[in-house]
Amino acid sequence: MWTTGNQKKGYMAITTHFIDETWKLRSRIIRFIYVSCPHTVEVLCDVLVDCLMDWFIDRKLSTLTLDNCTTNDAMINLILNKLDNQSIWLEGSLLHMWCCAHILNLIVRDGLDVIGNGIENIRSSVAFWVATPKRCEKFEETARILKVSTSRKLVLDCKIRWNYTYKMLKVAICYKDVFTRLKQREPLYKSAPKEEEWEIARDICDKLKVFNSVTELFSGTEYPTANLYFPKICEMKMSLKEWLCYGKSIIERMVMRMLDKFEKYWFQINGIMGMATVLDPRYKLRLLHFYFPLIYTNGEDENKEIERIQGICYNLLNEYSLKSKASEVGASYQSSASSLTSPDESETDHMSKYDKFVASDFEGGRFISPYRSRLHHDTLEALMCSQDWLWTEAKEIDATPSECYTTFHDDVDDETNEEILGTDTYLEEL
Repeated sequence: MWTTGNQKKGYMAITTHFIDETWKLRSRIIRFIYVSCPHTVEVLCDVLVDCLMDWFIDRKLSTLTLDNCTTNDAMINLILNKLDNQSIWLEGSLLHMWCCAHILNLIVRDGLDVIGNGIENIRSSVAFWVATPKRCEKFEETARILKVSTSRKLVLDCKIRWNYTYKMLKVAICYKDVFTRLKQREPLYKSAPKEEEWEIARDICDKLKVFNSVTELFSGTEYPTANLYFPKICEMKMSLKEWLCYGKSIIERMVMRMLDKFEKYWFQINGIMGMATVLDPRYKLRLLHFYFPLIYTNGEDENKEIERIQGICYNLLNEYSLKSKASEVGASYQSSASSLTSPDESETDHMSKYDKFVASDFEGGRFISPYRSRLHHDTLEALMCSQDWLWTEAKEIDATPSECYTTFHDDVDDETNEEILGTDTYLEEL
């Protein structure tokens, strides 16, 4: 769900991920719907199901990828009752997929809450020097005097996106000497970080680097990510266990909180992702036998998990076999009937049988800028959807880096309201 910061309106963004006729993985926003209050489970379920039926993909679903919240969990049960069970695999046991990037976000945010005060002066320093153009110029001038490269701009973090905190610290560390010099030159600058705070920032950046790279990997839309998930998550869990013996109490407390959150979601998502790993011909079951002994200290738990993932694979294979046989019988009957009645009748388009993966950003902390929130609901949806489709086509034609354009994905919640991110340069040019 997206929300407008000034009007408190809610919008549901529905994105489809599918394979086209050329076997390329595609991603398109098909609806950006205004959802009137109250945002109950029943209301959200009806809006989503109506969209699936309008696009005729209600019988072509493989999974629904949702952010983690109790509303989404309850909504899945209602959706299963409204859809045709014959078109859903394993009676819907694989339909609900928790968003991996969102779970990583929850894990890291819990860890950052522990050390929030440890980096507060760095955050205040960045906020001070990006507050006005005059201060920015003075900061860059001091950096040039100290022969520090100014190619990277200071960036203030956002409370709903942990990777903004990572980027803020990563850039601020490069300007450590500049902050120290400005403390002596600017009397209004009172929040210069201490040396121990810089050490904490370095440790945090070192630990969060792996989470940032995995999040960027999982956020890809032009390549499959399900088979990449399991080995990366296993590596992250082993890294967290290693960091428990880091030697600094504040880092160990952060890691302990992250591990608690990790264990909460591990069982919910490792089944289907483990299955995707087994289906990858590079890994198969060998990867499970490699990682599980490292993750589980109890050999009995290790064997149970491997057997559970094997069971999911066998059940899915059996259902595929049954549906394949039923499809062959139906196709044979239809072919004989058409030859007797209307030989000119077009054949069934088998390409439409490909699985389509539908993802909805529910409760994901997305915010619509005040500029867009003033538009009519239909106009806003047209802008959002057309931008996504046109931008995707533009990337295929032109190799221009995506950083050159500002899209709706850049909308963030700016508490200071001094700068509104999310103005749509690309659409304005159109």
